[in-house]
Amino acid sequence: MKKAEDVTKRLDKLISLLCAALTGIQLFGYVTGIFPAMQQRSLFLGFILSITLLIHIRNKLSMNIIDLWSIFVLAVTVFASVYVFTNWYGMSFRVIRPNKLDLIVGLVLITAVLNCANVRLGRSLPLIALLFIFYALLGHRISGSMGTGGFTIQRVISFLTMETSGIYGTILGTAARHIFIFIIFGSFLEISGASKFFLELAGALLGSLKGSGAKVNTMASGLLGMVSGSAVANVMAVGPMTVPIMKKDGFSNEFCGAISAISGTGGQLMPPVMGTAAFIIA
Repeated sequence: MKKAEDVTKRLDKLISLLCAALTGIQLFGYVTGIFPAMQQRSLFLGFILSITLLIHIRNKLSMNIIDLWSIFVLAVTVFASVYVFTNWYGMSFRVIRPNKLDLIVGLVLITAVLNCANVRLGRSLPLIALLFIFYALLGHRISGSMGTGGFTIQRVISFLTMETSGIYGTILGTAARHIFIFIIFGSFLEISGASKFFLELAGALLGSLKGSGAKVNTMASGLLGMVSGSAVANVMAVGPMTVPIMKKDGFSNEFCGAISAISGTGGQLMPPVMGTAAFIIA
């Protein structure tokens, strides 16, 4: 038991170190623009997958369960991410004719992304992704307008992992280039006390009204959204303070979660930043 606790503490330190390293690298890359798109996205994805898997391994270990599958996925994911980061230029010329190592690395990355999505978000999203992958592979067997010409498994893997059209596409690029920076900014505001000021201001104006918790949540998310531009940062900063108040007002857990999510999403569109979603729309 003591040995498991020691390993858990070491994993906590490693996770913290990786988070700090990711933050520093992202800020450096954002300021200097030193990384090409594929390098930045592969680096970002590699860190996120590694941190996600380490957290899962740590949680399992705290229950005295050694998750050998996650450890194996973590090891091959690190190798695959380093491979893409160092060989992205050559890979861009081999998209049509990938070599065996390209395909192995691509298959590893697809498996790692699906595995991490299953671990953190449940089975629904990975199943939907698998459905579309199988549709690309077997679409030629479907008759009518829903049928396709069919794609080989090599083409599907290369499309998803060797160019900026699949896993390394626009959404990941937006997350790596913009959304992560906004999340850091929102966290800084929370630590510095800015979010507390917005909460106190909203509470002073609306605290005496019926259903004040929901109203304070909505107004505080709007105020914080003016400087953070991130729905995630809004929910993380405002939700923990206002959800307990909403529960005391008699609202259900589902309603409290819905109010936090909707307020955070609407708040991110407040000027002048006007949200990271604007980058995706553009």
